[in-house]
Amino acid sequence: MKPYLTKIAIYLIVIILFFSTTSGIIAPSQTQSKSIVTALGIDKLTDNFELTAQIIVPQITTSSSQKYEIASGEGYDIGACITDLEFQTGEPLGLAHCFTIIISDSVCQTNNMRNILDYFARSNNLCTNAVLVHTTDLAKDILEYTAIENKASQDILHDITEYNNNKILSFGTDLYSFLDNTLSPHSTAIMFNLKLEEETETDSSSSSGGSSGDESSGSSSSSTSQTSKTIKNEGKVTVFCKGVDIYTLSNEELRGFSWVDTGTIFDVFNIEHVYSERLTDATINLIHYSTELEISSSFSNNVPVVNINLKVNAKITGILETANIPVSGYNYLKDKGAQDAFHTLVQSQLQSSLDIQNEKGFDLLNFYHLFEKEHYKEWHQYLDTLDNPDAYINTIQVLLKTELIEKD
Repeated sequence: MKPYLTKIAIYLIVIILFFSTTSGIIAPSQTQSKSIVTALGIDKLTDNFELTAQIIVPQITTSSSQKYEIASGEGYDIGACITDLEFQTGEPLGLAHCFTIIISDSVCQTNNMRNILDYFARSNNLCTNAVLVHTTDLAKDILEYTAIENKASQDILHDITEYNNNKILSFGTDLYSFLDNTLSPHSTAIMFNLKLEEETETDSSSSSGGSSGDESSGSSSSSTSQTSKTIKNEGKVTVFCKGVDIYTLSNEELRGFSWVDTGTIFDVFNIEHVYSERLTDATINLIHYSTELEISSSFSNNVPVVNINLKVNAKITGILETANIPVSGYNYLKDKGAQDAFHTLVQSQLQSSLDIQNEKGFDLLNFYHLFEKEHYKEWHQYLDTLDNPDAYINTIQVLLKTELIEKD
């Protein structure tokens, strides 16, 4: 081999060895260069905000469980809190795996959430489908509990989206949906609620004793109590209009809205007081499988009308009857008595929810955008005739048509 070719070969080998030994320095792993955040919590202090981060601690293990640490930063806004947090941890915050943002009631009650969350909307570092959660506790306390219990944010999401094995409402509660809804003056955004509760468990023990030759014996008992914490979802959602906390709907108050949400599954529900030729004051137990929904708008004598056509696919699991014995093989869901009882059930629950909506002035079912989409000119002309156009929700008439369908 010629001398100059030998020199070139040696140089190439040296370069390859250099880059192979220093590649770990040039391209460090993500956990070495950033604090990987799985959940955030926002609380209000006297003068500042406190942002708490649940940070994953990387470890080599064959187990699926991970360890988490908690770090907090303070500041006059979220950006300042992030800066303080990075100073505390000594590393930039990696928010790409942050799937939950928990916000305390003190923040929601005193601030416009659109302004609070604006930092995250402008950051390309955050997962935009992070779910927003409202709590009456300190957000920091919930994150500390989940860190101690080694529960990731995905476990929190499970508690949020399920309540007694039923979906409460499938409306979007992620960061993107919330901010998108707050941009419109007539849209309503919601957050699910979580609560950290203490539970006391009591253990009782007893002991007995006696001596031989003595008929007397004695016994004693003692009890010890142990307090533990748990995260609970009571099926509530907090409603925001223009980013401002308006009202918290209970599970019962949400029921009517849930009927007109195709993503909601009730699992099991009952139709009571069914009267027909075959049934007398019967209760029909059903499993809910799916909902078919059609919502349209119209004007009747210059009154805005929302027409809701609701079809529910269900299957009977049992019938409790006070007089007659149900005949097997008969489709009781086609019975007029069952259809009328179902309509009465949905109508009463929906009207109860609508009454609260009208009283509080929010538009959870987005009636405004429905009329704007289908009757833009007529809708805005109608709004101009109102003394208070923002109170349009109280003037809308809702007509409901229901049908109960037996699932094959």
